[in-house]
Amino acid sequence: MKNEGFDEYLKEFKKLSLIEKKSILLEQLKVLSGVTNELCKDIGAPNELLINKELVDVMNKDYSDDDYVEALIVMVNSIQNSIIDFHLHLAGIIKKFNSVSGDGFK
Repeated sequence: MKNEGFDEYLKEFKKLSLIEKKSILLEQLKVLSGVTNELCKDIGAPNELLINKELVDVMNKDYSDDDYVEALIVMVNSIQNSIIDFHLHLAGIIKKFNSVSGDGFK
């Protein structure tokens, strides 16, 4: 099924300058990182957002392409870590539930 709303969004996105596109991508990754971190908190999974110098570098208006790519890798790894932490914690909860209930929650 085709998502027409997204197609329209992408059509408008393509019209933006590269600087605007970079900014939007970073912002969306920050939001996604925050959402995955909150998911971990919601189930009690230990998780910390990755925050370091690379993210500070892109707050400066004169950041380089290297700064940008380095910030992207930080954000992607932060999201990846949150998803892994969420999965491992949830798997532990399911395993505990199965051992207590005997029903086998699959």
